[in-house]
Amino acid sequence: MEAGISASPPTTSSTSSLDAPLLVPTRQSKFWFQDGSIILHVENATYKVHRSVLESYSSVLRERFSKACHDGIQRSQGEGQVPSVKLEDVSNNDFMQFLALLYPRDFQDRESLTPTQWSSLLTMSHTFQIPSLRKLAISFISSTASDVDKIAFGHMHGVKEWLLPSYDALANRNDPLTVEEGWRLGVDVVVRIAKARELRLTLGERWSEVGGEVLRRIFEDLELPLEGAGIDADM
Repeated sequence: MEAGISASPPTTSSTSSLDAPLLVPTRQSKFWFQDGSIILHVENATYKVHRSVLESYSSVLRERFSKACHDGIQRSQGEGQVPSVKLEDVSNNDFMQFLALLYPRDFQDRESLTPTQWSSLLTMSHTFQIPSLRKLAISFISSTASDVDKIAFGHMHGVKEWLLPSYDALANRNDPLTVEEGWRLGVDVVVRIAKARELRLTLGERWSEVGGEVLRRIFEDLELPLEGAGIDADM
């Protein structure tokens, strides 16, 4: 037998399909309300929530639910006439953050959310086109996130207002970027910040006068996603 070749017999497709574990949808008890009016399937989780609550915030969900009803919506077994809808373009983690905001167990819960959790809500504000949620998330991240977070999330969600001040802060910071910070920012941004640091040292006192323009030129060709397009105008 040649080295590197497995001694195990080949696995047939029929065996693998029989042995493959079946993913059973998990009912999310925290967001499973007995008086809920719609069942939502997100990845491998199911939720029973109030259709009117979600529709009051999002015209996108209102249209999706109405279309599903018009096309002949599926009914969940054992749940009477409660409609069941699958949300294909949403991650379970992001959706749970969204529901936690809509159904708070404590009115101060939002104060303890991390920038990463607010980033999930920014994603939901784009997916479901909710301008007020985007505005709220931007406000909290602006006041609580680090400069590295603001750059990472600014690029992820197309929030330009965070970028230049955060580039400037990192260019002026005495401590070098950590490995974790570099990983989060990506090679392209890290190289540009290094260039900005070099120019700051070269320009000396002149940096306070021309630093802003220098940073704009260094970072001007970095493309941002269109996530914020079409939603900010509604604020």
